[in-house]
Amino acid sequence: MHLVIKKNTTTVVLLLILAIAAGLNFYGIDFPLGYHPDETIKVHFIQNNSQNFFHPIFILQVVRTANLIFGLQSEQQIAILGRATTALMGVAIVFLTYKIAKQQLPSRYALGAALLTAVAPGMVIHSHYLKEDIALTFGILLSFLSFFALGEKIRLMTTEVDQREEKSSFVENIPWKQVILFGVALGLTFAAKYKSGILLPLYFATPLYVLGLRKLVYFKCLFWSFLISLFTFLTINFPILLNPKTFVRGFRYELDHALTGHNGIKIYPFEHLFSFHLRNSIVPSLTILPVILALGFLVYCIFRWRHIAWESRFLVCYVVFFYFVLEASPLKPFPNFMRYMVPIIPILALFCMQLLNSMMAVIPRRSRSWCSFALLSLIIIFPLIESVKFDYYINKDTRGEIESLLAEKEGNVIMEAYVAPFTHPADFSRLPDLIAEAQNENVCTLVASSFMYDRYLLGGTLKDQEPDIYVKYQQYLDIFEYPYTEILPTYKSIAFSNPTLKVIDLCE
Repeated sequence: MHLVIKKNTTTVVLLLILAIAAGLNFYGIDFPLGYHPDETIKVHFIQNNSQNFFHPIFILQVVRTANLIFGLQSEQQIAILGRATTALMGVAIVFLTYKIAKQQLPSRYALGAALLTAVAPGMVIHSHYLKEDIALTFGILLSFLSFFALGEKIRLMTTEVDQREEKSSFVENIPWKQVILFGVALGLTFAAKYKSGILLPLYFATPLYVLGLRKLVYFKCLFWSFLISLFTFLTINFPILLNPKTFVRGFRYELDHALTGHNGIKIYPFEHLFSFHLRNSIVPSLTILPVILALGFLVYCIFRWRHIAWESRFLVCYVVFFYFVLEASPLKPFPNFMRYMVPIIPILALFCMQLLNSMMAVIPRRSRSWCSFALLSLIIIFPLIESVKFDYYINKDTRGEIESLLAEKEGNVIMEAYVAPFTHPADFSRLPDLIAEAQNENVCTLVASSFMYDRYLLGGTLKDQEPDIYVKYQQYLDIFEYPYTEILPTYKSIAFSNPTLKVIDLCE
């Protein structure tokens, strides 16, 4: 009876956490189309059944399928539908985090990992955009859950296999249910973003530190799972087969993008001691206290490597490998490079709760309940406040104030990108490139956006950049010598929401 009550309580709390995630993810998704430039082109692709394959088209296919039911026509409505599908995947991520955490933690701490994921600012922010990062994270967690089930099945299988039977057929001794589920989950992951290829070395390397997987059957399972994942990928991305040149062109663009940086700006890891994403992406996505606890557990795992569960070893390898691969890449695109770290945020939330669980084990039993509740509250409250603020201010964007301010100005006005909403095709104009036009047309007012100029103000201070970056850096500094009025966000600039705008008076 006690177990039934406990199970029902856990279910109710989990449903409440999922409701919190849904509330945070869905609130404010009706902000104007065009604030996020990538959304504009994605809506265009959805409406015209086209794609450029700069990314695989999983999220486009999801929205197209959903729109078969709703039949929406306007660009704004399709954008909201797309954001809603992303928000739902964000809720699913919270559930998957709980399922993974439940395999390694008591229910209360597994629920804590789910709640921390639900309120993490990085998860809430990116669940508002029609973009690939949440879909990628959903696919990764689903593949982990199915991979752990497959790994456990293999480890429990009989170790002594008759050599003659093993040679007789390549499909014998295969746990097909787990193989198929893992293959489909992996295919969904590959169909979300090319970056998911980072996972492949992790799966092949797992037997190096998990003795129970050093079996031929493990590599047989990987072979069949990868075949199934390829079939799943091609089923979703079937236009590849109809127009392979577009796919190759898009894939090469993204590969070159990863190797050469964004807009010519290369942010190398050594100049930032491999901490750029830690400081600028992970901490804002999770807040400082959970990050400290998560990193504490990661260090603990390294020192206790032989004594921790193999699933924890795998997740440690995933976080470390994923982070350092992306940190090593010079591609850290402004204004929203923090989205690149979204796929490790749920795992860091899990690590945070694992350390909390270990800490409580050394506290006297009579004090354990209130101590864990107090610490959990402290861990949750600050991410929750940040996420609520983001939701509240996402529809109070600084770009909504620009028209009233410009109405007071006389003469022509020139605005760079990220001031007015983007249309298709997107125009990424920069003020230094528009100066000649301003002089020829006797323009007195320029409007700059931090989402554009911040990248050059940073790039101009870094080593080994293209000469043009230093030129634009100095040009922006020169432009900002003129008098200007600033429109500052009430909360803060984050992701593609609420840039700081500078209204510059040239004539004065």
